[in-house]
Amino acid sequence: MSLKYKVYPERQLLVDVLEGELHISDILKINTAESKNVDFSKINKSITDLRKARLRLSLKEVKDFIKLLQPANTNTDAKWAVLTHNQIQTILAMMLRIDSRYKDTVRVFPTVNDCNNFLGINYSEEEFGDDDFVFVK
Repeated sequence: MSLKYKVYPERQLLVDVLEGELHISDILKINTAESKNVDFSKINKSITDLRKARLRLSLKEVKDFIKLLQPANTNTDAKWAVLTHNQIQTILAMMLRIDSRYKDTVRVFPTVNDCNNFLGINYSEEEFGDDDFVFVK
């Protein structure tokens, strides 16, 4: 399991990458670490990369995870793009469509370009490999 994130204050962007076998406790752990970052309150765009994640969640935990997707700050312009290309995408997309609170704030996408279009940013695949991500243990 690997949890890492990076804040780009000048872009008002948070990017996190979750890999390996993940449980709800891992997701809570990275969200807690991110929210303690001094620049977190300035963030209004987020990308969560789940492409290499294997979520080990019960249905209740999936519902709890959906609740976590709500923008964590009070900025009403906040948007969150979830990047994945497997069965997680289908499940999350379906559950998010059911809940009208997420209509314009959280979406699930199969490509970085789709995330960029939704968020109105230009983030490259190479930036996921930046060496200054914060690792959460």
